[in-house]
Amino acid sequence: MLTYADKSAYDLWSAGWTASDAGRPDEARALWERAAEMESDYALYAMGSLGKLLVESGRDDHAEGMAWLERAAGLGHETAAFYLAMEYRSRNDPAVYLQWMTREAELGSEEAELIVRAISRRLAAGRDWPMYIHARLEWIHVWCMLEEFRDGKIDAPDLVSWARAILERRTAVGIGGDHSKITRDAIRALADGDGGVLTTRQAKSLLVEFDALAR
Repeated sequence: MLTYADKSAYDLWSAGWTASDAGRPDEARALWERAAEMESDYALYAMGSLGKLLVESGRDDHAEGMAWLERAAGLGHETAAFYLAMEYRSRNDPAVYLQWMTREAELGSEEAELIVRAISRRLAAGRDWPMYIHARLEWIHVWCMLEEFRDGKIDAPDLVSWARAILERRTAVGIGGDHSKITRDAIRALADGDGGVLTTRQAKSLLVEFDALAR
């Protein structure tokens, strides 16, 4: 049963998402700032949501957003650690990326734990290692590329070349559940294209599978 503080923090956190989804980021920020200072587990969720909002705002709030994410991850918010890992991946900073991916694993993410293990094996063998992303994100990337091919924005050889690069990068996968399986199957189907040939019909068929998993 929720305590009064938990319910209050939850209500603010939830209202913040309503405001954010409605395109009112300043209102969302104010609500999440209030929730973040409460004595409740939902304060962590508010910190993470606030940090992500500020990091992605495109304004001068990036450093403050990172500070909120670091605070949340330090206090035990698994998703905040994931956001930080992805942020440092985008900066091409593998050392700090691995630091936050390891923190995410420590907080209970099975997928992060598998990624850290895969990287550790490569490090122990003296091999280069990629900054892996979670299967769900890879799945979204594949989905988006398929849509671009379907809509004529990229051609088949480019799609196949891109898929082969992903397949090579994800030699450690087995990461995740259904998203990982459909991603691997889709990438292999693309990478095995005959001389880079993939029909729009084949792309649409793969997109149907992705759409089904998204529901």
